[in-house]
Amino acid sequence: MLVLSYRTGGAFRRVCDAVPLRAWVLLHAVRAPIGVGFFVLAVTDGLDGTFTQVAGWGDLTVGLLAVLVSLALPALDARRTRIVGLWNGFAALDIFAVVITAQRALLFSDHPESMSALLRFPGPMLPLVIVPVVIATHALIALRLWRGDRE
Repeated sequence: MLVLSYRTGGAFRRVCDAVPLRAWVLLHAVRAPIGVGFFVLAVTDGLDGTFTQVAGWGDLTVGLLAVLVSLALPALDARRTRIVGLWNGFAALDIFAVVITAQRALLFSDHPESMSALLRFPGPMLPLVIVPVVIATHALIALRLWRGDRE
């Protein structure tokens, strides 16, 4: 829905384009504490181990790298554009791996109850809000890099 809203133009698109690319990248820093949270849930509530490994390490890495990559953005030359593009591609693959791993644990494992730790607040906010925003911002970052936006 977010991508469709952007593509139709109008105020939403103008607002998205007015936000500095650095802010869109830095938004992903929130994934680091979420990744740590997955490790905590694995220890305290028995969150699925495979999911924890994929989501925990992936989100922690992507979130910390988002901070470092955002430091490269004030002067976006060809080399820095590649760095941001590589980070964005890696981070997008990570979020898709997390979604696929969660679906596999819920639908195809012998112990879907191992994902029940995510049913308590704020767990439901992840698939309802955070994941769609993360995916949409990866698409937005890719589009802005492809268009050659410089900041």
